[in-house]
Amino acid sequence: MGGKGFTLIELVIAILVFAVGILGIVKMQSLSITGNSYGMHMSQAVNIAQDKLEELQNLSITSDTFNDGTPNASVPQYIKTINGTDYSIEYNVKTISGLGTKEVEIVVGWPEVLRNPSISITFVKR
Repeated sequence: MGGKGFTLIELVIAILVFAVGILGIVKMQSLSITGNSYGMHMSQAVNIAQDKLEELQNLSITSDTFNDGTPNASVPQYIKTINGTDYSIEYNVKTISGLGTKEVEIVVGWPEVLRNPSISITFVKR
């Protein structure tokens, strides 16, 4: 026999190396999808918080909206559903003593597997 060709052992080893490479690519693809989903939710949450900020900035500082504390803190003040994801929108108001202004923190959160990420935006209302 002239030794031209592959033995069965060489073929099995080549298939194993190929399979390990493919598994790495599959894992990388899965992480990419998860990262893209998180980024999309983060962008959407920032947009929701910005919308709420603009809504609150247009109100008078004497509005009941700007009473200190978080109104009904046991439940989110608002839920906004976008593409099947529920975003909770809450805000907390604090008086800045001596200045006649209020500090407002807006928090937008959404559910993800094994965690509940959120973003917050703070602004001063005069």
